[in-house]
Amino acid sequence: MPAAVHPAPEPSETLQDANAVPRNQPRCTPSLKTPISAQIFRAICWLLILGSIVFLVLFIIDCAISSGPKISIDRIAAEGLSTTPDLTLSPHFNITVRVKNPSKFFSKDCSSHGYAAISYSGVTVGDGALAAFCLDPSKSTVLETVLRGLNIVLADAVRDRLAEDHRRGEVAMEVVMKLSPPPGFVKVSALCQVVVGPMFRSTPCSVKK
Repeated sequence: MPAAVHPAPEPSETLQDANAVPRNQPRCTPSLKTPISAQIFRAICWLLILGSIVFLVLFIIDCAISSGPKISIDRIAAEGLSTTPDLTLSPHFNITVRVKNPSKFFSKDCSSHGYAAISYSGVTVGDGALAAFCLDPSKSTVLETVLRGLNIVLADAVRDRLAEDHRRGEVAMEVVMKLSPPPGFVKVSALCQVVVGPMFRSTPCSVKK
């Protein structure tokens, strides 16, 4: 019996079969992923933007809380509050002043020199100099000074009231401080209401620029 003769495949069918992709094999498609270098560049840009925002927020907060140094009088001891035979006063006051920079991150508080005066009933009874300082954020320092008065004349009523307050050990007085800054800093003044005597306690001062 003669063998069956199959027709030869057409050339086009042979090429199609050769290029055919098996049904279960995934097709190769162009990659849609961003190149690695572009991803790194984008990440760096976002980090810079985020860092700038954080810096700006911290700077604003720091400026808000560092409107001026915190100043207090930690100690004050007075001598010579009794009048002399010629009815004058020549007192001196040993004062310890604490200065703290409230800034947390950026601002410094500096003073090239300072001045302090103490008064009773509106009359200045002593004054003196304050040492220079420069404080980094969150730092503090202590300034020791002596305020002196010489031959202070008081009105009779004021002198009598001072003598009575001194006997009771509670002399209400006012201390004014002025801090002169180096170039680039702001002048600062402070007002402190103190009670001189055995009952003295550390007293915060009101500060303004």
